[in-house]
Amino acid sequence: GRAMEALIEQRRFVAVFDLALQEVANQVMGSVVNAGPTRLEAAGRRGIPQIVAPGATDMIDLQTWAPMPKDYQGRPYHAHNRLLASVTNTPAERRAVARHIAARLAAATGPTAFLLPLRGIQAWDREGEALHDPPGLAALIDEFRRRIQPPVQMQELDLHINDPGFVAAALGVFDGWVAEGRIPRGRSGPAS
Repeated sequence: GRAMEALIEQRRFVAVFDLALQEVANQVMGSVVNAGPTRLEAAGRRGIPQIVAPGATDMIDLQTWAPMPKDYQGRPYHAHNRLLASVTNTPAERRAVARHIAARLAAATGPTAFLLPLRGIQAWDREGEALHDPPGLAALIDEFRRRIQPPVQMQELDLHINDPGFVAAALGVFDGWVAEGRIPRGRSGPAS
């Protein structure tokens, strides 16, 4: 995340697909696994078109090898590997994350699309998986519906973020912006 923000700041991209904002959720929740307080700011500040989704914002990353913080004990848990694990955010925490993301997007000076998948936002939140939490997802969706306002284009998708149709929707926004001239064609090298 820090590297991506730095490259965006240098105008190395003509558009940004920012579909996994777990580092933003981690920052809001105080996790040490984050990309710093300026994550999700550079594209908006630079006016670079951005397509954003709330991928993996429903969990908090922890160090697998460290003791479980008291506040997180008893929450649904998934160990990704020997270094990184996640617990789910509460519905109230998910609302706080959604407000933070919406505020970042509201400050954007360039075209911004927010894709909201209604059936889940990460691999372990599907039915039968360790982090499946329908009330938590409902709270996150509700808060995004309340907070995302024009000129940010919000598109609700009756899909899971890992469904092929989600990718098609994201590419559809990109292709539309290219056709409209919001994203330049055939450009190479860093932008000035």
